[in-house]
Amino acid sequence: MGEQVKRAGLRRREVSDYIWETVDNLFKTMHQQSRRVDELEARVVELEQRLSERASAAQPKERVTNHDFISVERAA
Repeated sequence: MGEQVKRAGLRRREVSDYIWETVDNLFKTMHQQSRRVDELEARVVELEQRLSERASAAQPKERVTNHDFISVERAA
C-alpha cells in the first residue's frame, strides 16, 4: 500500500507540473500575441497617416483668380 501512495503522490506532482507548465506557456503566448497586436496597431496608425497625407496631396488646389473677386455687375 505504501507503494501506491508514492505513485499517487508522483502522479499528482506530474499533473501539477503539467498544469503549471501549460499555464506558463499560455501566459507566454498571450504576452507574445499582445506585443504583436501592439505592433499591428502602430502599423495601422502609420498607414492611416500615410493615406491621409496622400489624400491631401492628391486634392486639387483651388486657384484664386482676379475674376473671382469681381462683382457680376462690374463684369457685365
